[in-house]
Amino acid sequence: MELVTDPLLLFADEPTSGLDSTTSHEVVACLNGAAKELGSTVIAVIHQPRYETLKLFDDLVLLAFGGFLVYAGPSQDAKSYFEAKLQAKFNENTNPADILLDTINQDNQGTPQPEECASIWRESQQSQPCGEVPVPASQFHRPLPPFVKAVMMYLDRSLRQMIRRWPMMLINYTLCVLAILLLCFMLKYDRLDQFLMQSALAMLFLMLLQGVAAQNVFGADLLITWREAQVGMPMVAYFVAKDLAALVEVTLSSVVFAATYGYASGCQITLHQLFAGSWAFVFTVFGLNYICSIVLSPGAAQMSAVCTSFLSFCTAGVYSPQLGELAAMFGGRGWMVPALSPIRWIWGYMLTAEVPFLTEVTREGARNSLSSKGYDLEYLGRCDNSLVGLTSMSLSEAWAQDIGWVCSTAPLLLLGLLFRYLAGVCLMFYVSAQTSGWARFFAQSGTGLWKLAGNLFALLLGTVLALFLFAEIWILGSSNTPFH
Repeated sequence: MELVTDPLLLFADEPTSGLDSTTSHEVVACLNGAAKELGSTVIAVIHQPRYETLKLFDDLVLLAFGGFLVYAGPSQDAKSYFEAKLQAKFNENTNPADILLDTINQDNQGTPQPEECASIWRESQQSQPCGEVPVPASQFHRPLPPFVKAVMMYLDRSLRQMIRRWPMMLINYTLCVLAILLLCFMLKYDRLDQFLMQSALAMLFLMLLQGVAAQNVFGADLLITWREAQVGMPMVAYFVAKDLAALVEVTLSSVVFAATYGYASGCQITLHQLFAGSWAFVFTVFGLNYICSIVLSPGAAQMSAVCTSFLSFCTAGVYSPQLGELAAMFGGRGWMVPALSPIRWIWGYMLTAEVPFLTEVTREGARNSLSSKGYDLEYLGRCDNSLVGLTSMSLSEAWAQDIGWVCSTAPLLLLGLLFRYLAGVCLMFYVSAQTSGWARFFAQSGTGLWKLAGNLFALLLGTVLALFLFAEIWILGSSNTPFH
């Protein structure tokens, strides 16, 4: 991946370790070809190469035990130098690279000691001191790869990584199917109140499963991300490509859930509405867990996925406190809490899609129950011309008047985009903390005082991001802009 940035100098630390001789030769040949194509210099440390692989390097540097320089010159001339100066004997059936290493080994009897080899090299005519060659600073500047090219390369790698995770994905989908089937079997939809509980629990199970699955998108690659940020790879392209690849998993999860719940639940919501709602819901859940996987350790991120799922369920207005009660909390500012709950939006969406299929008798019988939960049937008809059941009022005003209908997936998609924006900001801060002098302010220093200052700074940064999130929700929910 580092070759994408067209580096002038590339250090490869044992690129052939653990590979057989054929694969090692292919790796070195690829580095050789890339260096010639890009005009780059590749400096590599390599152990026990076969001679054909050794000759792919233009120049060879050999260090004996103790750090003594015994040869530094063209790889093609190394064999003749050792024969002439160090009296090395190269047998026909022996790898010349092994003979070179045996000759400078201090434990090998009958060969010069490392100090003597270094002295012979210094006195040879091939040993020439390097003079200073002035190089203009402009030659060290390489433009960043085009954004689209970087996105496509990252996207290709992300898709391959996702394909390799197919056993984990299969387990996730199997658990989703089993959980939904068991839920629908135990809580059959015979009355509306059963549907209210059934749908809310189904979304809780889906959020739990997909929240844990979303941890693999960024959390598993943070060390690689840090390394690639050091060589100048565009992190915005990385984030976009990772998220685009994750949309495949979002879509598959939504298909599995919509098909299973639509079959087993007994609800009358159309399949395309159920798929659209579940897709927007999983899309939002992934964005929320991007943030957790970037800023927290893997274990803490998974715990946060569980905690945020239950918090989202508790603030969705399924049971007490109801939506109107939540909106009235904190001096009328409590509406921001359910506004950040993905389950509140998808539950309201499913309820809005299901109620029109009820008979008039059933609907009238459930009027008081729905109104107490914040869903007044008098306002259900407004969904024909609006996104969230509103025409010219804010969320706080609507929820205080029991208008909680969700007429489209737009609020969930906007919330998912907001979570992704915050996740991108967190990623930028993460790579900045790892690749710049600001590392001290992110608790990367081992010194006690600096570590305390870093933790306080990280806490301050997290507070700012949280305030920004609530500010965005406030602007969205408090504006009186019509939702036509």
